[in-house]
Amino acid sequence: MRIGQLGRNLLLFTISLAGSLLICEIGLRIFTRFPTNEGSAKIEDANLGYRLNPKLIDVDKWGFRNPPDTSRVVAAVGDSHTYGNNVFSRDAWPKSFENISGVPTYNFGVGSYGVYAYHALIKQHIAGQFNGAIIALFPVNDFANKWSNCRIIRNSDFWSQDIKRLSLAMPRCSRRRRQIKDRGVGFFIKYQTATGSAIDHLVIDRIRAARGNSKYYEIPGTQESVNPGGEYRRTQMMEIDRDEIRLIWNDFSKMLTDWSKIAREGNFILGIMIIPSKLRVLVEYAKQKDGGNFPSEIIYAVKKEVELESRIIELARTVGIPVESALGSMIKAKEIGIRKGVPLYKHADSHPNAAGYAGYARTAHDLFRRICDSHKDNPMCASNLAGRSKIDQ
Repeated sequence: MRIGQLGRNLLLFTISLAGSLLICEIGLRIFTRFPTNEGSAKIEDANLGYRLNPKLIDVDKWGFRNPPDTSRVVAAVGDSHTYGNNVFSRDAWPKSFENISGVPTYNFGVGSYGVYAYHALIKQHIAGQFNGAIIALFPVNDFANKWSNCRIIRNSDFWSQDIKRLSLAMPRCSRRRRQIKDRGVGFFIKYQTATGSAIDHLVIDRIRAARGNSKYYEIPGTQESVNPGGEYRRTQMMEIDRDEIRLIWNDFSKMLTDWSKIAREGNFILGIMIIPSKLRVLVEYAKQKDGGNFPSEIIYAVKKEVELESRIIELARTVGIPVESALGSMIKAKEIGIRKGVPLYKHADSHPNAAGYAGYARTAHDLFRRICDSHKDNPMCASNLAGRSKIDQ
């Protein structure tokens, strides 16, 4: 009888647990963004790799982070640093730039986009439809970001023509890299169920972050830390000597020359803003204060980023595209944060807070004004920058 009672209790418990989980699953799917996975956040795009799912909050029908019917005057092109990770859309740099310049700005930023996606955007969505564009390059991973590069369909009509027209190498990706494989029950629970996805993001991620603190190194005088090992591994994405990166760099040189031609022939305002990494900002700030002594991994990572940035600046100037680094603005934002006791970056995250995105916006504005100073005949410059902007007031 005891066994029978135990069995009934176990059955009742199992039914109750299953019912509770079902109710929880339904509730999370109705009232929250969970489950979060590739399918829920992105939709496939042959030429870009993917766009954002229009069903997401803040995303327009085209798959980008804009209010409905956003005016198409200036295009902001970039990855998650342009999308605005960690902040509301109103605090992302494209919107902040619009507020201080008075120029309606459309946000084309999508997380993990790289130089190939930027080329497709300019050719297919921006040239002929906008009066100008600011491309926010993030050297740390824009040249080797497989999340977007490996999802682009190289035999699409657009890429078939442009690969031939520009003689692009466009390194191939294996099928394994192009697709996310089913990894069993654990993978299904984490990515396909709302309950598992919520637990992973709200509980497990916090446990991982707490355990990972021991791996972090605090940059002297900044009150912020980085993972030296992680930063060192990221340098592989900036190593021009690596065959894959060299091929992508050569393609970027050809695409950048093509963008310059589009700008010249169409009276199109075009500039490049370089986004510095969290590591670079913190190290440069520390150097200005007391010099600082850093682990070899950090020194090497910063060196590689500086080298790649110098290459980008030299190439952009060669083809006649104005370029500006946001490093100075970010160091100023860091200084203000120190005085207020507020970090510039979220812990264990490479993206800044709203003050950092405002720094990007100031750099974009400086770049835009500099371009317009030499293009006074451009109607957009004349109408939107007459009398200068709010930032000068």
